[in-house]
Amino acid sequence: MKSDLQEAIHLTWELMDAETRVNNWLTSHQIGGEESLASSTEQKIEQPLCVVSIGKAALPMFEGARKYLREIKDYLVITAEGYGVSDDPKVLLSSHPFPDHRALAAAQALVSFLQKNEGAELLFLISGGSSALVELPLAGIEMGTINELNQTLVSSGLDIEQINQLRSQLSQIKGGQLRRWIDSPKITQLSLSDVAGDNPAVIGSGLLFESSVTREPSGSLFTLMQDKVNQLSQQGLNRHGQPLTQTSERKTLPEVAHFCIGNSLLAAELLGQELVLKTELPLQTLTEINLSVEHTINWFDEQLSKGDKGIWIAHGETTLALPAEVRGSGGRNCHLALSMARQIAGDDNLVFASFGSDGQDGSAPAAGALVDGNDWLRLNDVGVNPNVLLSTFNSYTGLEAINACLKLKKGRTNVRDLMVAIRW
Repeated sequence: MKSDLQEAIHLTWELMDAETRVNNWLTSHQIGGEESLASSTEQKIEQPLCVVSIGKAALPMFEGARKYLREIKDYLVITAEGYGVSDDPKVLLSSHPFPDHRALAAAQALVSFLQKNEGAELLFLISGGSSALVELPLAGIEMGTINELNQTLVSSGLDIEQINQLRSQLSQIKGGQLRRWIDSPKITQLSLSDVAGDNPAVIGSGLLFESSVTREPSGSLFTLMQDKVNQLSQQGLNRHGQPLTQTSERKTLPEVAHFCIGNSLLAAELLGQELVLKTELPLQTLTEINLSVEHTINWFDEQLSKGDKGIWIAHGETTLALPAEVRGSGGRNCHLALSMARQIAGDDNLVFASFGSDGQDGSAPAAGALVDGNDWLRLNDVGVNPNVLLSTFNSYTGLEAINACLKLKKGRTNVRDLMVAIRW
């Protein structure tokens, strides 16, 4: 059953490949065919046009566009180091997960690109990771300050929508503000969503879309972080720095047509279809989960405790709180998989997998892991104490030792995490 699950995962990821998703959308909206995931509204792409691709899946998204479009007037690709290799000077490698001087240079290149191509039709290809890859701070605010703030926000416990709302307040391009630099008759954005709800204002901090979060009651975590951002903003103003000059001062910002071409729900549905065909077992549950690792384990325990045969799939993004001093190897998916290996230990008819769609689980060179009822004991057999691995957040080390890690090519897509349990 392990091999069936692994094969189904790899087949699904071929269908979720960013190059494939972009190519399918362009095909369906130019010559008919596959319907857009987000909308059936026709959005014809005129040619030639300029293409901007930003995110961890930026390279394959751009390749999908380049293979279909007959002519591209100009293009710019910004992705993270380790998520693709190119000697093309129009492909920029930037910082991730926290913005640094490379993100500033990438943002300046993006603004220059838009100014150079004033009046051209624009196609934006956006995937997760864009928030860190491009940043142009408010005047007077240093990139070091932005980097420190991002690390504070990510570890604060705020959700991604709140984090992006706060990030945007210190940025000249986030929260829809990039549109101030654009003079274009038509703008289209295709997104691979790595957020709940597929909100384009949240994906990549919404370079082209403004977002709003209701301010929480005084004393709340969001309010505390908001006060910190306000202080930093005022400090920047006091330094009298000057921002770059926008392309125009038009009162009405250009409209953007948005289409989500892939998300975790689609990935979960495709994986479910593959597994039902391969195993001939029923799909018991397909649901979204955005809980802590501990609560996710409890949810799967509850589902599996009934003893039914079948397939349970969850998609979303779990959270894992790490002590500041911990520097283990692995991330939330490896930790969840190893925790579930303990839960199902001794059961010869259960397998479980948890993995990140972008191919990277925290600090581990793996997407996650796939375990069965024997793997907890196998760790002991190879001289590894799995309880110590969990307590030190070092799950990847043990899982790799027993060949339980799941490897997916990095950056081919980015649609959050998937978790699967199968009982037969």
